[in-house]
Amino acid sequence: MARTYDDEVDVRTAPRAGASEGEPADGAAAEQPAAFVWHGRLHVVRAVLGRWYERRAWWEQDPQRAEEAPVLVSAAPRASRAVRAPSLDREVWQVEASAGRAAGSGVYELCREDPAVPGGWTLRRVDD
Repeated sequence: MARTYDDEVDVRTAPRAGASEGEPADGAAAEQPAAFVWHGRLHVVRAVLGRWYERRAWWEQDPQRAEEAPVLVSAAPRASRAVRAPSLDREVWQVEASAGRAAGSGVYELCREDPAVPGGWTLRRVDD
């Protein structure tokens, strides 16, 4: 049975197997979800089943999420600040995870709204 959610979760990441330091040349993520806390329970990721990006509609963007990014101005001795628009891409990880040995495992979809910004994870779907 599949259920959809839009719950914020705290995701802990770990280096992806076979990933070198930093971002790999093929564009794949250097880190992957290793565990997440949902409804006060720690779920440990047993396997990564898939990863993809989805394009969000521009009107779904929250203008308050725009972040400041440093931009160097060549004529000025100090850096000025420019506003960076959030990404329209949503990173989705499909993982198999369980909340313990006694609990059965399920398939979870974890989404990161802006892959360029740390945090910002939500749980979107659960198949158990």
